[in-house]
Amino acid sequence: MRSSLTRPSGAARLGSRLLLALALCACGGGADDDAPEARQADAAAASASQATGPAACPAPPTVTDPKLFTGPWAVFSRHMTEIGARFAEPSDSSTATVRFCKDCGSAEVQIVSEATTYCTTPEQMDSGGSRILAIMVLKSAYAGNPEQGWEPIPANDSIFMFAGSTDGPATLVYRSRDRRNAVVAPESSWTFYYCRDNHPRPAGARARWRPRTPVLPGPGDDDGGGAYGWMACASGCCQFYTPPPNEAETYRTTPPRANPNAPDSARSGRGWGRPPWCPADSAGIP
Repeated sequence: MRSSLTRPSGAARLGSRLLLALALCACGGGADDDAPEARQADAAAASASQATGPAACPAPPTVTDPKLFTGPWAVFSRHMTEIGARFAEPSDSSTATVRFCKDCGSAEVQIVSEATTYCTTPEQMDSGGSRILAIMVLKSAYAGNPEQGWEPIPANDSIFMFAGSTDGPATLVYRSRDRRNAVVAPESSWTFYYCRDNHPRPAGARARWRPRTPVLPGPGDDDGGGAYGWMACASGCCQFYTPPPNEAETYRTTPPRANPNAPDSARSGRGWGRPPWCPADSAGIP
């Protein structure tokens, strides 16, 4: 795991704007029929604002039309540029071997926070739409799992990670095998939870793979083989994780607060609730 906390220089921040273009345009083979959109993403990313401090700290960009997640990749990539999605420096991320779902294979994956995820409050997460909070950049190819609904993903492609409420199923979007369309990972593959632990955090995007060992009393003394990605948020941490391999091991301690205005993929209310590695905060918020 790479875990440098070094703050990026101004020149490095400018370079990071290109991460969006790289994430959207990485091919790993196949047809490249959206070159104009790729050039547009590259130019827009390079000229994006460098303001990331507390005085200019907006919520992460939001997608309000879920049809973009299963439409042409060129349209999805153009929209991500238009809403201003950009990502943190590689030094603010980490890499680990990650299993994509309970019965899926694994790949070496780097998790990278969206540049404004650390500004995000719980209220913003429940305000409608799907917020882009991070990407997973594949450092090795993922073979896919047709029975579980996963297409193969080549090395250097990215998976865009969205959440539509403070807890519930996550929406993971990646480029299809034929390189033409956006694809959504199976809803049951990953879950999102906003862990409001009231711990102060330095300004700036952070993303880490972390162990799933519990910090609360209860069942489950190990990680169960699952993945858990952590991003700094305004009043806690934003967490993407795979549901527990043992389906009897429920994490729910309070009913999920699924957002009624979110897309169907985030409205089902089948989230696991607070996972055991998220402590209850000092103010008594579940």
